[in-house]
Amino acid sequence: MKNPIPYRNSDKWGFSNSEKEMLIDCIYDDIVFPFTEENFNLALVKIGSKFCWINSIGQQICPLSDKITPFTSKEISVLILDDNNFNTLQSTKNCLFINSLGEKVFDIDAITSNSFQNDLCIVYFSNKKYGVINSLGEFVLEPEYEDYLKAWEKIGKPYRDWE
Repeated sequence: MKNPIPYRNSDKWGFSNSEKEMLIDCIYDDIVFPFTEENFNLALVKIGSKFCWINSIGQQICPLSDKITPFTSKEISVLILDDNNFNTLQSTKNCLFINSLGEKVFDIDAITSNSFQNDLCIVYFSNKKYGVINSLGEFVLEPEYEDYLKAWEKIGKPYRDWE
């Protein structure tokens, strides 16, 4: 079966098949990424001001989050649970790194992070410093930089925001 197709009913979104038979109810405020192979046959949807990945039967595979990055080729999506956490530093478990099943790929106690670029991800820690990890969750640069641009300069990569 082909991936479900976005379908709008009034001001809500859901998914149908090619015959316009509803497969997933119209309960979403927006569809950020429809179901595609690049997204490991998942869709990124918006509910209120939060985002989550859903599978082809409409099940959420991750918690509702303030920000979610597209999957990398190594099947990692970064979830930022609370975007305000950067200012308040309330939780060091604010970033989740998940696979297409919604499982944690690795654990890092981080305040916030950005998306992976060339298999590297800049991460902000409770010591108010930035470091860089690879797609295995290993440090490429320890968290010792006060400015994220300095961390990217150290590894010779241009920084590009994923918003």
